[in-house]
Amino acid sequence: MRSTRDGATSAILEELARAEVEVLLIDGGDGTVQRVLTVLLEERPFERLPLLAILPRGTANTTAQNVGLRGRGGR
Repeated sequence: MRSTRDGATSAILEELARAEVEVLLIDGGDGTVQRVLTVLLEERPFERLPLLAILPRGTANTTAQNVGLRGRGGR
């Protein structure tokens, strides 16, 4: 699912929580990862947090690098 506007991330994660999704793939850069993590941790749409996978696609990918992931050829 794609989130491009304010509030959409919350609505999407609530829908995924109702569907009892156990794994979330976050495809994006720092802003996208931060938006998803903020909703997950502040709004708590899931009874139990899902397993997270990050596909780092941003320019800097600082968030992904901070948790040990590397994008764009491992640099």
